[in-house]
Amino acid sequence: MWVWTTDAIIRDTRETGHLLEACRAERITHLWMQLPYKVESTGSEQTSRTSVRIQSADHLRAFIRKSHHQGIEIHALDGSPEFAIQSGHAIPLAVIDAVANFNSTSKPAERFDGIHFDNEPYLLLGWGNTGLREEILHDLLTLNLECQHKARKAGLTFGVDVPFWWNALDAEAGEAAGAVTFQGSRKAATFHCIDHLDNVGIMNYRDRADGADGMLAHGLDILRYGDQTAHASVFMGVETFRYEPQPVWFALGLPESEFATALTDRA
Repeated sequence: MWVWTTDAIIRDTRETGHLLEACRAERITHLWMQLPYKVESTGSEQTSRTSVRIQSADHLRAFIRKSHHQGIEIHALDGSPEFAIQSGHAIPLAVIDAVANFNSTSKPAERFDGIHFDNEPYLLLGWGNTGLREEILHDLLTLNLECQHKARKAGLTFGVDVPFWWNALDAEAGEAAGAVTFQGSRKAATFHCIDHLDNVGIMNYRDRADGADGMLAHGLDILRYGDQTAHASVFMGVETFRYEPQPVWFALGLPESEFATALTDRA
């Protein structure tokens, strides 16, 4: 289960109890919990170094200890669309270092089990341009492998979240919507992640398994691929709320041709 309000939960014994009781009732064995931290930069402009300082460390250790006693793994969660591109890699790599350092100064029962990123690069301006999209995905996969390497050296598992539709056909492009050439192989970024990482969460938020728009229709090919490669564990996201249909409004701006030109204009 994804948990985003970490600080409010670990600082309140009642909230901690409610969460762990829910995990017990629903047989939840893994929590991906937003890591509370502060980014710090040291050095001069030319030699600037990005580091991360984990906050609420004592509360985190206490929560992890209670969770482990209940048989629940705790993975430090973070993510931002900007992390995907090369210029944004410093912070997620610093997060890995910070978690590794946290574990090295904690008792075995109080250590994180892994690290998980939910970066969602398709929210970046420029994703709609196929050339820029390929660059973004290549940068993201490069980051994922470096994070995997650093995490494994620290005894941590590493995983990421991806949307279900990256492996779906893009009719205009004639291939998968998230297709990218990486390490000499061209396939959906989802499959590259399954090839190389410890776990992959599929953002397939549906509240039913069957039907044309159900979890199985969107996720079965991914699950089959995961079984074939026998590498990353695949977790399928489930929507726990039922929402009434809502109107969606689209703002009109530049024509598509002019927008594409503006995105690629380096002047």
